[in-house]
Amino acid sequence: MRWITRRNIHVDRTSCPWLIRKFIDQQAEFMFVDRDANVASLDGHTFDMRGAEYGHEDEKCTFQVMLERHGLCEDPALVEMAASSATRTCPPVECAARKPAAWTRSSAGSSCQSPMITKSCY
Repeated sequence: MRWITRRNIHVDRTSCPWLIRKFIDQQAEFMFVDRDANVASLDGHTFDMRGAEYGHEDEKCTFQVMLERHGLCEDPALVEMAASSATRTCPPVECAARKPAAWTRSSAGSSCQSPMITKSCY
């Protein structure tokens, strides 16, 4: 399957293709488009771009969203990577302005928890 994101790789757009190829779709092909590309016209799974199938949700970065949607939250190493990715995917001024919030795993299992990370940028 084709996975599509915008050009100009950054932390989330680097970590997500690794996660996809390693744990979600070993045959994944990646395509990088202009940031103004019309997501609706693209043929494949879109991620980490405006209007994408996989993107930032509330306080979570795209990597975190992918972990949750693909049931990968039981792997503590992936959860730590996701928390680390989240703290590096926004400009420092925005990170400092946001309130600390742990990425928590509810009893219903709807999200993951990183006990070592106490702040999230998303």
